[in-house]
Amino acid sequence: MVAEQGCLHCRWHVRGPAHHHRRPHPGLTPLGAPSDRFFGVNVVGFDHVVLRVADVERSLAWYHDELGLELERVDAWRRGEILFPSVRVDPTTVIDLLLAERTGQNVDHVCLVIAPEDLDA
Repeated sequence: MVAEQGCLHCRWHVRGPAHHHRRPHPGLTPLGAPSDRFFGVNVVGFDHVVLRVADVERSLAWYHDELGLELERVDAWRRGEILFPSVRVDPTTVIDLLLAERTGQNVDHVCLVIAPEDLDA
């Protein structure tokens, strides 16, 4: 496991092979000029969103069958090896589907990718 760039709210993550699907694309560049900065950092991409869902299997089917998104880590999730499966939106972005009770809150968190030089800010 290694420490690497992670969620803005987490600053750093200790990650292993199960999280490699979230590594930022090496060709990403900042989205705007310094005046467009988010909390004083360069946002260079959108990494993932974790959605709280009451029925993970039904959600997987909808994202795959209706939107054509690629399923990831589903077998490992079904075997109980990981907490949630994911659906791939594009090469650098996933939606994680976390089993949770219906509370009226369906977004657990959103993760933006920030420029590496801003991690030391």
